[in-house]
Amino acid sequence: MSRAEIDRILKAAKRATQEYDHSRAVKEYKRALSLMNADPHLHSNDKQRISINTKLVDALDQNGQWVEALNYVGLLLNKARLKGNRDLERQVNIRSGQLLTKRGHWEEAKKRFSRALDMAMEDGSHDDAAESHYGIAFISWRKGGIVNSRTEAKKALSLLDKKTECLLKGKTLILLAALEDNQGNTDNAIEKFIEAIKQLEPLDHGEELGRAYNNLGEVYKGMDDYSKALEQYERCVKVSHESHSPRSELYCLTNATECLALQGRVDEAEEHLNRVKELLDKIEEKYIQIMYHYIRGLIAGKRGNQALCSREFDITIEAVRRMGEEYDLGTIYLQYGKLLVSFGRKDEASTMYDRAGRCFKKVGARSYMGRVDQAIRAMNTRK
Repeated sequence: MSRAEIDRILKAAKRATQEYDHSRAVKEYKRALSLMNADPHLHSNDKQRISINTKLVDALDQNGQWVEALNYVGLLLNKARLKGNRDLERQVNIRSGQLLTKRGHWEEAKKRFSRALDMAMEDGSHDDAAESHYGIAFISWRKGGIVNSRTEAKKALSLLDKKTECLLKGKTLILLAALEDNQGNTDNAIEKFIEAIKQLEPLDHGEELGRAYNNLGEVYKGMDDYSKALEQYERCVKVSHESHSPRSELYCLTNATECLALQGRVDEAEEHLNRVKELLDKIEEKYIQIMYHYIRGLIAGKRGNQALCSREFDITIEAVRRMGEEYDLGTIYLQYGKLLVSFGRKDEASTMYDRAGRCFKKVGARSYMGRVDQAIRAMNTRK
């Protein structure tokens, strides 16, 4: 097998990636590795093998095959350690942390980012240090550690200060905006999301730009401004679909569906939920599988089907509790409480509101604690 044939296959893989055909890219990269393994002269080219493995991990990730991607990351990590390649070891730890974060494996992901950060500080790699600080900040946010998350995010941003068009800067601004929103600083949150969008628009990175639109939609949804929220979600769906980012499309489509359900537009919500299910059949995404049950519960509640509503919320609450997502758990308790009030089940609603309040207090989400108080007042004045 000639090097020319390997080069031809790699060019085909690159074209597939540029055309967002991640499935074809995966096949081409695997084919290139297989041919290199079969030829002892090509097999010894470590630099090229590492390059192909790295690109294969990215293609698998984009194609929703996260478990297999993690397996290849493990191979790269072993290779880095055997060869004493610290640059590669740092970057592989960061990549594995990113993959584990997507699946909600917070503690293991944090270990990988912390390892990468220690190495980056020793080696003077500011870029890898910034990536590691961001990874730790994101995990802290998801686990309710708002203060630590802000500290780590600002450290990442300070290392990126002189960079102009920078993907990581855009991601960090998204995170800081989300932290502002969690603490009830709505105007600051909107301002930072707009800043993140301006940073990301020139970069042609649909997944992160879509995430910025999606999270801005979350701010408006939290304000009960469902029209503006849906506008942002639809922008996210469009950008994600055009850039062939199915995971991003799945998340914002799910949020748009929730928004429609909260408005009582149940027929439209069910149509959207069918599209969510179609994407879920192609992408293994545990969190959205849980949200699928939550939205089914919302729709059932809006239709007055108490039995199905309670069953779906019970499934959702148990799953989110196991994941340790306090912020999300609080919002689910809050919405369930509102539905229980509409059913006339005020005692059960009071229990849900109490649980929601405790979740929001734990993560310092002051604005949502206020929304719980509003919901309790509305319940007490309801005849």
